[in-house]
Amino acid sequence: MPKRLDPFFTGGLCHLFDKTVDSQQVFRHLTMRTHFLDLIRYYRSSEAQISYSDSLKLKPDLQDELLFKINLKKYFQVEVVAFSIMKNHYHILVKQLKENGINSMMSRLLNSFTKYYNVKYERKGPIFLPQFRAVPVTTDEQFIHTTRYIHRNHLEAGALSSPEELIKSPWTSLKEYVENPKSRISSDKLVLDMFDGSISKYLDFVFQQDNEGMISKDIKNTCDWLI
Repeated sequence: MPKRLDPFFTGGLCHLFDKTVDSQQVFRHLTMRTHFLDLIRYYRSSEAQISYSDSLKLKPDLQDELLFKINLKKYFQVEVVAFSIMKNHYHILVKQLKENGINSMMSRLLNSFTKYYNVKYERKGPIFLPQFRAVPVTTDEQFIHTTRYIHRNHLEAGALSSPEELIKSPWTSLKEYVENPKSRISSDKLVLDMFDGSISKYLDFVFQQDNEGMISKDIKNTCDWLI
């Protein structure tokens, strides 16, 4: 992956996204989406000193020890606030917790996924466009509208047809917000704190019908670029 010039600040929030070369539907299969999310969970940690594929080759006790550390928040390089995995692109909203955390996670995540995909389908070359896009999130309004945009992606694209389907879908962090599973990727605290800690208030916000009036210039540019 080419060296980035973006100044990612520790403590800063950033909307990361990219699309596939020639709009290939690399995430059309369940296994690919699941693997991508597993890689996010693994590489967000500074304890991911060996590759994800090598971690699976460890003896069970060593693997358990590593995965225990991987899931400790004190080792997180980034906090994943929201995500959405579409057939030909992805969105990840993160807060950088450690210096170079975003670059470290994204470089290893994308390299690992590309190798996995290429081996499985006996191909060579890049899957995604050369550099992922990164939009700094600098205001509360931009923040909550970015989470809404990310969570509504499947509805807007017509991949899902109802709020009920979206809430049950494992391909966005909204399901984690609602169900709060033990092994989760996203952290909803920053979001729900802006809605008095209420998931129902946040869901009301996400599913408001006035969609056009709730899209900022930054988000509109993202929509246009992904088309």
